[in-house]
Amino acid sequence: MSYQCFFDKFTPAMTRFCEDPVYCFIKHPAETWTNIGPILAGLFILAFAKHGSKVALLGWAAIVTGVFSVLFHASGTFLGEILDIAGMFLFISTCMGLTLSRRGMIDEKKILAVALAGFAVGITVSYLNIYFSMPLFGLIAATTLLIEFTNPQKYNYHYMKIAIGFFLVSFLAWSLDFWRIVCDPANHFINGHGVWHLLSGFTFFYIFKYYQLGAKE
Repeated sequence: MSYQCFFDKFTPAMTRFCEDPVYCFIKHPAETWTNIGPILAGLFILAFAKHGSKVALLGWAAIVTGVFSVLFHASGTFLGEILDIAGMFLFISTCMGLTLSRRGMIDEKKILAVALAGFAVGITVSYLNIYFSMPLFGLIAATTLLIEFTNPQKYNYHYMKIAIGFFLVSFLAWSLDFWRIVCDPANHFINGHGVWHLLSGFTFFYIFKYYQLGAKE
């Protein structure tokens, strides 16, 4: 009787990155452990957020994003992939909620509702068409930045510019890994996708710093 890994009972993920699968319960080690980036960022956000500030929601969103990404890369399943993408939608939708609140478009109490709605959209869209989820994520991110940067009440954009810089470098690493341009499938310690995870932690933290700086007392 042949041994079957627990995760092999589930539908495999649609998306494959450079790293070859190895172990049963941690199929992609490098892509898994590097999620310490967003998880640590979330913990730091919670530690530094002002008491009672809605900006602290970014900390919880970052932790959820990291944990769900761990589940995806450790399991290599379609379910994990959906949760991974949904976590990203949760974070960007939290940003959208904070931005809409700052513009006076929604009440501050509705920020969490916007975040959870984005999370639900991420799950639904990923389940129906996984390849449509990333363009939609990009659209939400671009819309959030557009609303933020066209705010008549000007904020100090220093930290947001740093966050965008970290995102661009991390996305470059993601792309080089995804398209197998810089790729060593047997490297199970660090790779381009792992760099994406680690640098995303800095992206998340500096996004928090930006919203924290502009948060009303």
